[in-house]
Amino acid sequence: IWLTTSSAATTFNWGNDLELMIWTDVNGQVPAGSKVDTLSDGSAVWFDGTIGDNNSTVSVVLPSNSTSGSVNLASIVSQLKSLGYVPSSDTGILDVEYGIEAPYGGGNTFAVNGFSVSN
Repeated sequence: IWLTTSSAATTFNWGNDLELMIWTDVNGQVPAGSKVDTLSDGSAVWFDGTIGDNNSTVSVVLPSNSTSGSVNLASIVSQLKSLGYVPSSDTGILDVEYGIEAPYGGGNTFAVNGFSVSN
């Protein structure tokens, strides 16, 4: 998820954005940066960058692996804002993507059978 100010999102300005990664299934991979906090559901928060700077990456590793289900993005963003890892000015979304951080090595096939975002 690429977060920024609402005005930057409206004009598709990618010059000052924050990358928020939600890790739903981990198989030995480790997010960039350092583990810095834990959310109310037990998710681990990793941070790489400078607090208050949108040119940073925040990774949230869910407490258990999941290959299906839903994630409350609004709750995660709200908690990250209250902890200071997402600037309060970030009220806009540039993009929402879902992908695979491929485990070490090659030759594997991954499939995403469905993905949606709703408010």
